[in-house]
Amino acid sequence: MQGRELSTPVAFDDVVRRGDALQYQLHEGPWLDAVRWQETVISPNLSEEARWPEWTPRAVSVLGIKAIMSLWLDTSLNPDGADSYGALNLYSALTDPFGPNEYAIAQALAAQISAALAAHRDAK
Repeated sequence: MQGRELSTPVAFDDVVRRGDALQYQLHEGPWLDAVRWQETVISPNLSEEARWPEWTPRAVSVLGIKAIMSLWLDTSLNPDGADSYGALNLYSALTDPFGPNEYAIAQALAAQISAALAAHRDAK
C-alpha cells in the first residue's frame, strides 16, 4: 500500500496478480481483511468460505485457488507511523496446505519483508 493506493509490486505467478487485482476490483478478500484487521487471515478451503461472497467463487472457479494465507506486514516496524505496508498473500492450488510449519515460515517471511520495507523507507 502507498497511502490508499493498492498494488501488487511483486508476484511469482500470474494467478497471484489476478487474484490480488480481483480483490482490489471487488473491494473484498483476504488481503484487504488482513490489512484492515492487522492480522493474518487464513482460509484453508475456499470452497467452504463465506467471508468474501464475490471474490471467493471467482478465485476458485476462474483462477483455481483453493486456499490462501494473507499475512499483514506489520507497521510497528515503520518508525514514521505510516499506513500499513500491505500484506503478503500465499495462494495455494491445494486444499488445507497450511500446517504449523508453513504458518511459522510464513510469519517469519512476513516479518523479514516488513523489516526490509522499513529499512528501505528509512533510506529514502
